[in-house]
Amino acid sequence: GDPLGGLYLGTVRRLLYLHPLLGLEELTDRSGLVSLGLSDIMVDREGSVWIANYRGTSKLASRHLRSYGTADGLRKEEVSAVLQRADGSIVLGHEGGLSFPGTHTTALPLTGPGKEWSRAMDLHEHPAGVLWAAMDRSGLARLDPDGAVTWAGEADGLEGPVYAVVHDRDGRLWAGTSEGLYRREGRRFERIHLHDRGQ
Repeated sequence: GDPLGGLYLGTVRRLLYLHPLLGLEELTDRSGLVSLGLSDIMVDREGSVWIANYRGTSKLASRHLRSYGTADGLRKEEVSAVLQRADGSIVLGHEGGLSFPGTHTTALPLTGPGKEWSRAMDLHEHPAGVLWAAMDRSGLARLDPDGAVTWAGEADGLEGPVYAVVHDRDGRLWAGTSEGLYRREGRRFERIHLHDRGQ
């Protein structure tokens, strides 16, 4: 949703906006999107909508679109994940790393040890300021506030490419992979077996 009470509906090829009073509207490159569709979407604390897709990212503020790409300092045109940090700054995920747009946009290469490439599929910030990036084939990257990067992968109990990451309200770290759902217990990840209870 957005501050107007509207709803964004999208796939990688198409993006629709359901306005609470005006109905359904298709957003395209003619509307100002950098490209068709979306891979991620987020509403920041100012009410601007960030739409990430395969050709960059677009920021919708007051119904005006502004698109960003490599000419603006982004690491890659393709944006696969977007996150607003607690301090209000934005992080964009790409193949092979992250971009931190702002007054001086910076890009951070981020591929796990021994991996040729990976893509940021999800981003999450812990309240302590630690940034987590689900980097599919490379595993789960932890970026500490001091800039240190550590990785969690198969050796830590995570099986398969990592696609999602989040902390629950009790502070436990969860990760979703192609092989299932995992929760960190101490320094290792344990697979959570979900049972069908007929619901």
